[in-house]
Amino acid sequence: MAVSSAAISALLLGGAIASGPARTLPAPRARRAGEPLRVLFVAGEASGDLYAARVLEALRAREPGLVATGLGGPRLRAAGLESLGDPTPLSIIGFTSVATRLPRLVRLYRRLIRELERRPPHVLVCVDLPDWNARLAREARRRGIATLGFVAPQVWAWRPGRVHALAGRVSKLVVLFPFEVAAWAAAGVPVACHGHPLVEVLEARRTPRAEAAARLGLDPTRPVLALAPGSRASELAHHAGPLLGAAARFQRELPGWQLALAVAPDASEPKLRAAAARAGLEVAWVRGAAFELFLAAEFGLVCSGTATLEAALAGLPMLIFYRGRALDAAIARRLLRVDRIGLPNLLLGGAVPVFPELHQGAVTAEALAAGALGCVRDPGRMQALRAACARIRELSPPRRTAAAVADEILDLASV
Repeated sequence: MAVSSAAISALLLGGAIASGPARTLPAPRARRAGEPLRVLFVAGEASGDLYAARVLEALRAREPGLVATGLGGPRLRAAGLESLGDPTPLSIIGFTSVATRLPRLVRLYRRLIRELERRPPHVLVCVDLPDWNARLAREARRRGIATLGFVAPQVWAWRPGRVHALAGRVSKLVVLFPFEVAAWAAAGVPVACHGHPLVEVLEARRTPRAEAAARLGLDPTRPVLALAPGSRASELAHHAGPLLGAAARFQRELPGWQLALAVAPDASEPKLRAAAARAGLEVAWVRGAAFELFLAAEFGLVCSGTATLEAALAGLPMLIFYRGRALDAAIARRLLRVDRIGLPNLLLGGAVPVFPELHQGAVTAEALAAGALGCVRDPGRMQALRAACARIRELSPPRRTAAAVADEILDLASV
């Protein structure tokens, strides 16, 4: 599980944000009649970049004169964002990774504060990055700028005091799941749920299995094992070896299966290809189309993160795994309030995780292969995992999320 925001808060911003209620801040300034809408976006993760870009597109369709600035990735920039810097330093996993990026993080933060003062936006849109954005939201509210939080901190999983940290700092919080609403409302945070933006994105890409396989150059008549090592360089470094080793063991046992590996758009494919060649593997490389791969596959070995939700929405039985730095894992264990890491398992609840999980030292080639083989050779278990995927789809119905969030921004600008 990502813990970068806590690390940023502790090292960059001078310690964890206090858990008590924030002091009353000035009411946001309203947009004047005829004034072009100005919005400042802050999105540091790839998923946040995608979600925010769709919101920006929906906003621009209604406000052609919109001025959008901030931090975002390629999708936000393609949607017309005036970039204030490279958001890459914000995409950090672990407490121990922050120190090396500290100077860049300080510069980014100061640049955003200068933007709040030089060209005050009507609305600041903070996408995920809870501790970083909580401090930024406080600075915006001090300046009379309305703030929309999009994607709430997972207070139900760890550090519940963050509920109080946002009270009085955000003008509105948009959460992803209905069960999140009650805790935020009880703390006095104006909150709304418009569905998970990923569901809206993926529904438009849903196709039958055979069609998805053919589009990826896979044989629709042969089963596929999907390999999803993660998108960050640190995840690839920790996962590539065990995952490819597991794939080799799996294919020796079931030679009729195809292997396909999901490669993030900005991942270093040559290193992965070289590692696969050393393992003697024949692998289909799928870049930027993980959901299509999950639709085409029969089983997946999937790194914990957004990809697990994608896989569940695709109906893919899977084993969820994650391995990171030992020190980060030790710190996270002291903070977490849950006994599982996969988002589908967190959503489903229950006494034990439905989708099998492997963490840290348990993530070995032998254990990954054994877990996958144990599932695919057990028809009853495969059926139970497919039923769990169907339940995830019931819990996350498709909605017009981007348009609804755009409406929230327009409402805040007119307050």
